[in-house]
Amino acid sequence: MGWVPAGIEGEVSLIGFRENAIFKEILHEAIREGLQQGVDDIQINGALQTHSGWMHVHDDRNIPALGRIGDPDDIIASVLVEDGKILAETYQPMPAYRLCTADGITRLTPGLDKKLREVLMEATRQH
Repeated sequence: MGWVPAGIEGEVSLIGFRENAIFKEILHEAIREGLQQGVDDIQINGALQTHSGWMHVHDDRNIPALGRIGDPDDIIASVLVEDGKILAETYQPMPAYRLCTADGITRLTPGLDKKLREVLMEATRQH
């Protein structure tokens, strides 16, 4: 996920946190595949409610109020929805998304979390 550089004295803070770019790529790959495979009921229900238009995939560490858009730090990606169906090929990572914020580390919905674990295990087996 990331690391805090050596040499920081005292308490570890988010200021020193460095994201692992490879992990972030794997995260986006897993979410894109999970949306395509329909592995997460929460995202499927979100698409049904959106019906048509762009839907944000939010991090679960700081869920926005109903009908509101979350902080850019907590929006993992956006995806186009047509007729209540997610078009996974339109998946666009949010450049402002951060793996670690004052609200904690990345927290996914259950279906996407499971998919990420599967993708990480497969990546581990390949190396």
